[in-house]
Amino acid sequence: MSGFSNSNLKIERLESDEIPLHTASRSGISNMAWDLLDRGTDINQKDKNGLTALHLASRHGEINMVRLLLARGASLHDKTDEGNNALMLASFRGHEDVVELLMDSGANFNEKNYDENTALHMASDRGYKDLAELLIVRGANIHDKDCEGYTALHHAAIKGHSDVVKLLIDHGANINDQNNDGITACDLALDKGREDIGALFEAEFERTLDKYIALLVIVIKENSSENWTNIIEMLERNPHLIEVYSRTTNYQSALLIAVNQRSTAAVRLVMMGANMNRVDKNGQTALSIASNSYNELIRNFFTKNSSKDVIP
Repeated sequence: MSGFSNSNLKIERLESDEIPLHTASRSGISNMAWDLLDRGTDINQKDKNGLTALHLASRHGEINMVRLLLARGASLHDKTDEGNNALMLASFRGHEDVVELLMDSGANFNEKNYDENTALHMASDRGYKDLAELLIVRGANIHDKDCEGYTALHHAAIKGHSDVVKLLIDHGANINDQNNDGITACDLALDKGREDIGALFEAEFERTLDKYIALLVIVIKENSSENWTNIIEMLERNPHLIEVYSRTTNYQSALLIAVNQRSTAAVRLVMMGANMNRVDKNGQTALSIASNSYNELIRNFFTKNSSKDVIP
């Protein structure tokens, strides 16, 4: 099961043989660090776990020390033995001010560690809502997955951080994303007994369904490439909607609407998995309608890809 802990992030215990610059950096002793650097101490020297002075200052939230080290040329991009950079270490501990400073200094907020976790994964897993929002606003990829296929939404849901779940959904996180085992964030939350988080997902399912049906109604009224593009893009994010229809769409799915309009969107819909043999209320299938289409591309495509199964 995914998630973070001090053990799997390798937040290393400091040893007695720690070099003076590292002691100064994690403790925020600026004058000591400055003096050591003036004497020639390597600012990017690593300890046995791959931690630099900047890593330690960032992890411990010592923003003035972080500012000093950056001014003296510390590398933003060095990684620990676990692949964590300074931004990730600060994010794991929830040091929002340090994260912002590092990003302002050019840190890559979409960089991944060796488990393919990003700073947003860490903030979401730990329940740091304000930090997660800062990362998203600055451009963090909300859809990135780690090595187990977990998105930030998976991490927030499995840990029960309802405020972070809502934040991620409000910023466009795909509630249908599955991890490597085919499990969604909603599945994880319900498995943990978090019905409150399950309700957030249910509300989003309903909003998404209403929005999709509204798009179908719009394209019925106005057959345009722009309207069909909107539908295709929504189905790419929500493939489970592809067979949806309602009374307001005259009980027609997107594919039936497309073939009736002789739109080439019908070809794309079939390629996305729409069933061309589903029967409408008049007993016609998209295949039978397409066979009479004046659009040769649609007619030939459907004929070539026809199957025997007919679904009422």
